[in-house]
Amino acid sequence: MKRLCQFILVMIFTLVLVGCGDFNQNQNCEHTYESGVCLKCGLEEEIPYEYNKTKFDGKNMQIIIYCNTSDTDPFNPFYYKTDVESKKQRVLDIEEAYNIDIVFQEYPYDAEWGYERFEWIKANSLKTNTSNHIYSLNSNWVKALAEANAIAELYDESTSTGILKELKVGINEYMKEYSNDSNIYGYEVEHTHANSFMHYNINLIEEYGLEDPAALWNEGRWTYTQFFNYIENAQIEFNKNETTKIYSMGGTFSDVTLGLISGSGYKLIDDERVLVQFVNSDIIDIYLDCKELFKKNQWSPDSVTSDISLNFVEGKQLFQTGELWYFISEMRYKNQVDFNIGVVPYPTSDDENQEYYVPTSGSMGYVFPNIENNENGLTTKVLVNIIDNLYHGFENESKEEYKDYLEEIITAPSKYKKSSINAIMNIEENFTSYRFFDYMSIVDHILNSTSSFPMEHGYIMWSLQILQSGDIEGFLSTKQTEYQLVLDYIMGKIIK
Repeated sequence: MKRLCQFILVMIFTLVLVGCGDFNQNQNCEHTYESGVCLKCGLEEEIPYEYNKTKFDGKNMQIIIYCNTSDTDPFNPFYYKTDVESKKQRVLDIEEAYNIDIVFQEYPYDAEWGYERFEWIKANSLKTNTSNHIYSLNSNWVKALAEANAIAELYDESTSTGILKELKVGINEYMKEYSNDSNIYGYEVEHTHANSFMHYNINLIEEYGLEDPAALWNEGRWTYTQFFNYIENAQIEFNKNETTKIYSMGGTFSDVTLGLISGSGYKLIDDERVLVQFVNSDIIDIYLDCKELFKKNQWSPDSVTSDISLNFVEGKQLFQTGELWYFISEMRYKNQVDFNIGVVPYPTSDDENQEYYVPTSGSMGYVFPNIENNENGLTTKVLVNIIDNLYHGFENESKEEYKDYLEEIITAPSKYKKSSINAIMNIEENFTSYRFFDYMSIVDHILNSTSSFPMEHGYIMWSLQILQSGDIEGFLSTKQTEYQLVLDYIMGKIIK
């Protein structure tokens, strides 16, 4: 036994010596690297990450990044993501490396979202004093901005050339959502979340003894039929109030019908085949069921085209369509409503085997002005280098970070906040997204090119005609043909 122990100790000592010999050999080796590996000892070369590959000296100039500061600027007190101190230091390091001052700034009032933001960026591209701007933007608007020559091309897939390759930026699948033809125009940093839900007045839920919709979702009791029964029963309770008319249903007609259609497992546009599918008997039934709510005077009439209706603000409407950013926007709920608001997804199909779809708009990322040699020698390449430096090595937002963000913005009483967040996170982890808005907005822009607000004259408005139509199938058939012709025409040019 003693000899065995001695043998084991000798072997361990020998292995340590061999290991130390390799270590010392690597330490003493005068390395000759080829393709990142030493030809003599095999050690992999450690290459420190380099800020400012472009060697730009900004001479203390400002670089303005237009964005939602609460999820971009680590110095914002409402920033909700992790690694705050590391990200603060990253900003400071980059400022020093480039000799610049980075300013994270909210978009102005006249460029808050959508088409207004598109027009604002396009107008800025014609100015000489906006070359230091970087724009956070949904990929949905890239095609229109690219065709207006308002943003810079970053990579040409057909020739494998461009700024992204020069800076050795990896091109992921979502970055290709920033394409127009074979050219990439954006730097993707985060794929979009499910964002469109039904919001509800918690005060009315409590006052009239109704069940919490989000809790029903979490219990698996929020199907299509159960949802319409809920609307019916809530209206019965509200009608007992003889002094104030309260509506059990509300929200924009386009959002509600789209949410119900998608939640029931149908796609108005098949994003995989790029096929318009407006005409479907089950989809038509959903439109008919929604029309019935108007006939019964259960749907607030002032809400069908309004992002936030007056009846909802005044506490006279139970449900309202909305997105999560409404909670922190002064143009929506902030400083406008004095009651608690809960969040519930659109109902599932009665058939538990049906897929649950969530229409989305692609990724979030950055686009850049097309500049070659501006103030202090500033170029598009420098701006892209700055964004790449900011995000290098930091993983995309985790589920816990996103949950913390929801905790911050939803200010309902504990049990309602918990049920709403659980319902949202359930969607976040289990839904199947499809790129509906990308395709619809492209077609709407082409069909309504003379309008100042093409999207607002697209599905958002023509879906309302269904309420007056005596032949829904015929109406949808006409629209389906119209949209399919446009998509077929642009397939080879815009959509990849």
